[in-house]
Amino acid sequence: MSARLITTVLLCTVSVFGLETIKFRPCKSTFTVDRVAVKGAQVTEEDGKQVLIFKPDTKPLMHIEFTPTIDTSAKYLTSVNAKGKDGLLKWTLPQPESCEFMECPLEKGKQVTYEQEFHLKAQYPKGHNMQVNWALEREGQNEKDVCIIFLAKILEA
Repeated sequence: MSARLITTVLLCTVSVFGLETIKFRPCKSTFTVDRVAVKGAQVTEEDGKQVLIFKPDTKPLMHIEFTPTIDTSAKYLTSVNAKGKDGLLKWTLPQPESCEFMECPLEKGKQVTYEQEFHLKAQYPKGHNMQVNWALEREGQNEKDVCIIFLAKILEA
């Protein structure tokens, strides 16, 4: 088997089964967001913008690497909202406590990896792009230490 074929098979396997780094915009994060990746979505381009395509009733994985700018032992909560043609959709995560999905307490300058599966329920809006805001917030604070925005679409069944 040629080296080129082996390389092609490996690259296809990584993009289907592994994490795929995605483009994102920060939304007033107080910490530095280093990388965002997802598992369980097809990454595509529409009108020059990257869109994550999800299948309904699946459980993709969100992966965020960030570097705190402070030491903190605070409790963190995850919030996910999607804005689309039908208005604002607040995704209810069954486990909103972020520290279940990352190492806490957080140390200034030490990179942290947050990973959480989320359920795309069958009743969520389908067939159109939505702006997704994913945030990690210190409980009791009015600011988001980690906040990212990306485009997503759930396929029609």
